[in-house]
Amino acid sequence: MSRLLKLIGRPIINCLNKPAVRHKYLPKIQELIQYSRKEAMLSACLEYVHWAEVKGDYLEFGMWKGGSMIAAYHLSKRFESLSDMKFYGFDSFQGIPPLNVNKSEAQAFPPGIFSASLLEVRKNLVHADVDMSRVELISGWYSDTLNHETEEELGLRAAAIVNVDCDVYESTVSVLTFVEPYLVDGSIIIFDDWYCFANREELGEQKAFNEWLERNPRLKATPYKEFGWDGKAFIINRLSTEESDSKDIVMTRTIDGKINFWNYGAERLYGWRKEEALGKVSHNLLRTEFPEPLEKIDAALLQNGKWEGKLVHAARDGSRIVVESRWVLDDPKAHSGKVVEINTPLNE
Repeated sequence: MSRLLKLIGRPIINCLNKPAVRHKYLPKIQELIQYSRKEAMLSACLEYVHWAEVKGDYLEFGMWKGGSMIAAYHLSKRFESLSDMKFYGFDSFQGIPPLNVNKSEAQAFPPGIFSASLLEVRKNLVHADVDMSRVELISGWYSDTLNHETEEELGLRAAAIVNVDCDVYESTVSVLTFVEPYLVDGSIIIFDDWYCFANREELGEQKAFNEWLERNPRLKATPYKEFGWDGKAFIINRLSTEESDSKDIVMTRTIDGKINFWNYGAERLYGWRKEEALGKVSHNLLRTEFPEPLEKIDAALLQNGKWEGKLVHAARDGSRIVVESRWVLDDPKAHSGKVVEINTPLNE
């Protein structure tokens, strides 16, 4: 028998050692006997949230035919601690929407690409033995569905894993704004197309994520794993007020200046406690001196989604403080009116 196996096996091995055969067929054989890049990433992330005891659900944005959710559901069954995890899938089920912000993204992802109907996706999940009582599929363009009404209707708890597979900047902006309240300490965000657009940080998911982190200075993103040629995952931690960078003075306010967040660094630099600052108009409280008319600065903020420049502030004791100030509109697409202002003192 062993001689027979050698006689049969040797020609097969010799054949597979030929470069033209090896490099064509071995990757296909490997796909059959090991996890795909996405499955390997999902397996690692689910194992992480199990051992790190990160409580929450699985949220996926951009489902195509449902393959990632099928994998996530079955891989989660290895861990008893994830037995109550729910699976939420958000998709237009009409493919990529028409894109208006960047021409190169619009050329790479024409409207309707990666389209699969809600019925097709639901059938795929059922056929793959996914327990549909643990699944919610939310159909519609993100501009219509990622809102407060959806939050109330779904009763979302917390997000342990957020799988972002919506490819383009505009969609990713909406997704990150929506999920921020549901991220807990240790949540994972997976970007399936992180290195799309030749790793250019001014495009796609990278641009949206970098801007989102700038708008949320109390969130820390730690690179976790990379997968395939294009994917990357991050662990998100929420910093306490004291852990936030004390040299960066952070406040959030309405577009007309009313303060609704005032960090520990602001208390230390300006002298007003949080309770004293909240609700006040920042420009009046700090007696701000602007390099140009405020109306012009606000117009630039609304047009570009951000503004940077030097300001002069007055502390509680009357001392003058020069700062490098960065203003970022919370959601440039929505023009929601919430402004994140980060001030770095220059004369300490």
